[in-house]
Amino acid sequence: MGPVDSRLTLATAAANLLAGVLLAAAYVSVRNEAALARQVGGLELAALAAIVAIVADLGHILGTYRAVVAGRRRLSGIALTTTAGPAPDGGSSIGATASQPVALATGTLVHHPACALVGGKEAEALSPEAIAGRGLRPCPVCRP
Repeated sequence: MGPVDSRLTLATAAANLLAGVLLAAAYVSVRNEAALARQVGGLELAALAAIVAIVADLGHILGTYRAVVAGRRRLSGIALTTTAGPAPDGGSSIGATASQPVALATGTLVHHPACALVGGKEAEALSPEAIAGRGLRPCPVCRP
């Protein structure tokens, strides 16, 4: 776990602890009240506690997702530093470098050379002008 993950986990735990304290205060304020009119303040505290917990947990989920995506992109960059080799089915090399996007002859998407969607297929390296000329969109998997 990296320092960002530790801070994120600590912040989430602190926010959930605050939510627990707010819930306890809400319980104490309404436990002996028979009239609903006197329980409104406690119910507001309980709603605030729920909002704090939900926002903290959603923030944690989003932060973790961003860390995973950043790690995947970092690993993709490491994998793309070499040129593509021969295709697994014995076909020819696509001959593209990590910075040169590729596309299939009849495809509508532009890919990184190491994208799983073009692996083992005859893909051609494209210049930015060729990509614009063919109206290709970026692949949603490899996001070149």
